[in-house]
Amino acid sequence: MKLKTNKLNSGFYQKRLNLPKEVESFLVLDDYKSLDSFLRNLLSENNLIFNELSEFIEIKNLEFLIAIRDGSDDEEGIWHDDGSRELAFTLSLTLKSDDIIGGNLLLRKKSSPESSFVSLPTPKYGTLTIMCTGKQGFEHRVQRVTKGKRVICAGWINSDR
Repeated sequence: MKLKTNKLNSGFYQKRLNLPKEVESFLVLDDYKSLDSFLRNLLSENNLIFNELSEFIEIKNLEFLIAIRDGSDDEEGIWHDDGSRELAFTLSLTLKSDDIIGGNLLLRKKSSPESSFVSLPTPKYGTLTIMCTGKQGFEHRVQRVTKGKRVICAGWINSDR
């Protein structure tokens, strides 16, 4: 795997995207089925999110899901490195990120001590975060959300299948 850029030297890169208005409409209505379908289109070749991700790596396989973490019943995430995936990403779909308590994305080098990590609070709506995985020696986890509703599109990229 060869990255096309050195923007990931710190293990991650963030960029705010102008998402189509339909995305926010689906979120307001809690219409996750339509949102999933719409995101599938944005993540397809020659579309908004695919084009952003392809600046980092040649995309042969891309997977994604919508992840909802709610303060009423959330759990602390565990450290993991996304296995054989070459890059990971999240797209913040949280409409009111300032209302979230917890839910920080923690990122560290695998050989780092438990207390040594970068902590990224839930980003503003439309922020794309691209992360290194175990293939580059990184791991991550998401802290428990204690208040609010954190909604993201999480995904993984490979360039070899």
